Amino acid sequence: MSNNSTPLIRLVIALAILVEKSSERQQPAPVYHAALLRAMRKSGLTVQQRPLLVVRTNGRLVSDHTPDFIVQDKSETAVVCVIASLQTKPADVERAQACLDAYREKASGLLINFCGEKLLWSLLIHLYLHQVQAEPT
Repeated sequence: MSNNSTPLIRLVIALAILVEKSSERQQPAPVYHAALLRAMRKSGLTVQQRPLLVVRTNGRLVSDHTPDFIVQDKSETAVVCVIASLQTKPADVERAQACLDAYREKASGLLINFCGEKLLWSLLIHLYLHQVQAEPT
């Protein structure tokens, strides 16, 4: 795992690995989604399932996004998207990044792909927070 990952991200990845190892190969995404949800809740994490994240500018709706999970422990938050595909497509990464960016608070981002052969994951950078921090005061 990357040195850039947080303890929460490492825990979610470890739980996803356990789910992947205990599941039959090439299950549909909802099977992995449900198993990961159970594993995260069993481990004591607070999990919001498919929350709607709305982005507004000047009170007008700009976009809305629905990650698979927002996961929290005592000190961290992660926005998690789950897929089950033979390969991670650019659109999958874009969707996960948009979900993370729509979450307008400090959070880590994670895209998990239960691809059938082995578990793949991508850490995401919170572009919204970087843009806010880069703005002159």
